[in-house]
Amino acid sequence: MQFSEAFKQVAKDRGYSIPGIAEEAGVKYGSLASILVKGNPTVDTMNRYLEILGYEVVLAPVGTKLPAGCHVVESGERE
Repeated sequence: MQFSEAFKQVAKDRGYSIPGIAEEAGVKYGSLASILVKGNPTVDTMNRYLEILGYEVVLAPVGTKLPAGCHVVESGERE
């Protein structure tokens, strides 16, 4: 799952809209929408928006059993 897909799913699960998150973060909707379309935000950028949803970026060993509600974000690189 790409970051934008995971982010949208978490937002939906938490009852947030993308415009609502942008407003709470103090940025224009277009800025957040652009980040989600480009699909390769920095960790700082991801954490900025994920914090609003009660999430954060975490590194875990491959194969770790993750608790319910976690999302694994794949690389945006194409082979």
